[in-house]
Amino acid sequence: MPPRIILPCVLLTLILAACGSKENERLRAENDSLRHELETRHDIVVVMNDVKNLIDSIDASRQILRTDLNEGTTYTDVTNRLSDINGFVKKTTDKIAKIEKDLKATKKQSSAYLLMMDALKGELEIRVQEVEALEASINQYKEENKGLIQTVKLQETTMADMHTKIEAKQQELS
Repeated sequence: MPPRIILPCVLLTLILAACGSKENERLRAENDSLRHELETRHDIVVVMNDVKNLIDSIDASRQILRTDLNEGTTYTDVTNRLSDINGFVKKTTDKIAKIEKDLKATKKQSSAYLLMMDALKGELEIRVQEVEALEASINQYKEENKGLIQTVKLQETTMADMHTKIEAKQQELS
């Protein structure tokens, strides 16, 4: 081949190779960016599933506590169960805050994720209100029990006084 033809072919090949290389770098960078975004979204979904499981744990513990209260349980058991429930609430709140932080850190906030976050926050708020209502009823039971204990003590004292009077009268009659 004559050198006139070889030189333009070599130059054309070098130009095409350079363009391909720039395009490859751009595609690699975009691919890395998308892969990172996908990993971030996957992490968010995993944390959202954890939050949902914690909310379910709050529900289950609340139901068990309500059943225990109806069947009768000790104050220590009730306190321990409430402590567990409050621990679940704290973990759930922390995880929701982490998700919100992660969503704010991503370049593109997905409205679907934000809607899911709002729904999870709403569910958590409902559970917190239910737990607070349960705590209020436990405190009411506690106050009622104090009143009943005082009544029983008063009745025992009255019965002991009556028993003493009866014995005294029996001795007078004897």
